[in-house]
Amino acid sequence: MSEAQMHDSRMNLNTLFTAAVDSFIPGMKGATLANYVEFSDFLKDEQGKIIGAMCVDKMDPKGKPFPIHAKVVVNCAGVHADVIRQKD
Repeated sequence: MSEAQMHDSRMNLNTLFTAAVDSFIPGMKGATLANYVEFSDFLKDEQGKIIGAMCVDKMDPKGKPFPIHAKVVVNCAGVHADVIRQKD
């Protein structure tokens, strides 16, 4: 019998770094990773479909919001998911 531990943070970082590599999956563009960026609101098209998010760089002293456009938006905010969901 043996026992093992898993370091979730190491697996998460490995997943993120892999996602950032251009052509890791042939023909696919790599993801852009950002830290200290806070979601402020959804971007929506004329029909009300979510097409991105307005975010704020918390390291920028000006704190000016900027848009991030996306084909898919996933709410993976953990215990804060309802706060994000209610902004829709």
